[in-house]
Amino acid sequence: MRRFFVPWHHATALAVLMSLPAAGRAADTPATAVSVWQVRPVPFAAHIETIGQVEPFQGVTLSPEIAGRITELDFDSGATVRKGQLLLVLNDAPEQGELIRQSGELRAAEADLARARSLIRTGVESHEDLETATARFEAAKGNVARVQAVIDQKHIRAPFDGAVGIRQVNLGQYLNPGDAIATLTSYVRMRVNFILAEENAASVQLGQTVHLAFDTTPGQDFTATVTTVDPRIDGSHTLSIQALLDAPPTDLHPGTYAHVSIAAKVAPHLVVPETAVTYT
Repeated sequence: MRRFFVPWHHATALAVLMSLPAAGRAADTPATAVSVWQVRPVPFAAHIETIGQVEPFQGVTLSPEIAGRITELDFDSGATVRKGQLLLVLNDAPEQGELIRQSGELRAAEADLARARSLIRTGVESHEDLETATARFEAAKGNVARVQAVIDQKHIRAPFDGAVGIRQVNLGQYLNPGDAIATLTSYVRMRVNFILAEENAASVQLGQTVHLAFDTTPGQDFTATVTTVDPRIDGSHTLSIQALLDAPPTDLHPGTYAHVSIAAKVAPHLVVPETAVTYT
């Protein structure tokens, strides 16, 4: 019987695709081919896979600061709006009338102040009269600013560019402070929130690139940049991370799940061909 010896110190893996000649078989039986692969350390980057969730970079629920009845409604569900665009007006007729009155008093106070300044140079009026006129003018200016602020509160404007959600109010409806009008979402950029197990915390750093895939865009790969790493490990021994997606696909919606792939540190690993592995 023929014997084969393989030195233990030799770093090779033998995939033997033959069986030794059985006892009693003819000596001229042809040998079967043997495949040999030398095992070497190869730089290999493992990937950590997890699930994240998309949220808008900017997103709010529009609501009034003060109560009032809707007298103007200048948007509809799904509309795209610009920053500062007027969306809704609450009844501001009383404030508009008060603004006219206070503006008149401001003009009168301003004229009195100008007269006092000119007369004090001639000695006709005292410094006390000038101070009184100045105080009246400042008070009148403050009253105008106060009324204008109330009017501004009753004019609901878009705080940033975005898309309006489903409108939840109607013309003539009375609103209380905090009542929902509609959502406003910016789709220019998106955030992706995900968590990692405690043992993988060292695999992610600020500024690192992570790869994203979405079920809504099969076959497409997107990259995001890690912008926030929570400084604390929570009670479940996980780490919360947030990444910024600068160019999201047009059909990506907040709340969508994201398949997140993070490249771990590159380290040498011993590898073998895939064909050498038998799956059972």
